[in-house]
Amino acid sequence: FLLPLIQLMPMPGWLADSLPGRELAEAIRSEAGGNGPGALTLDPDRTIVSALSLIPGIALFAATLRSSEVWRRRFLLAWIAMGLLAVMVGALQVASSGTAAQLYDTPHHDAAIGFFANRNHEAIFVLVVLMLFLAVLAGETDSRARAASLTRAGLVVLLVAGIFISR
Repeated sequence: FLLPLIQLMPMPGWLADSLPGRELAEAIRSEAGGNGPGALTLDPDRTIVSALSLIPGIALFAATLRSSEVWRRRFLLAWIAMGLLAVMVGALQVASSGTAAQLYDTPHHDAAIGFFANRNHEAIFVLVVLMLFLAVLAGETDSRARAASLTRAGLVVLLVAGIFISR
């Protein structure tokens, strides 16, 4: 969160213009007659938006750190359930050749996009969910949980299949 804020810090214009890759910015500044302060960022508005977009992730991270083990596990299981649902929606999209369950107008009618507008985003989401699922499996110590390994293996196969159908 600090990096975008550091990029917004004002610095003398001559220093900002002397940084590598700033030739165009320097030319624009000199044509406009400006010698005011510069910054590391070339687009302050987008830098502010990117800093603000970090807030939900930081809030979830902080909430996870402060939550109990039971709530962390529930949180992981909720993400895994969303991933499995996304794979099922993606399979429906592929099976219908893109005519069913399309949430967005997208050119990716031949691929599973699930809840996303892009098949690459769906694949990354399913990969993250797969890693979360494997982490939950690795943490199981109960004998009843181990007895259900066949079901879990089937869910892993479903997630892996979701990765491949999103291609």
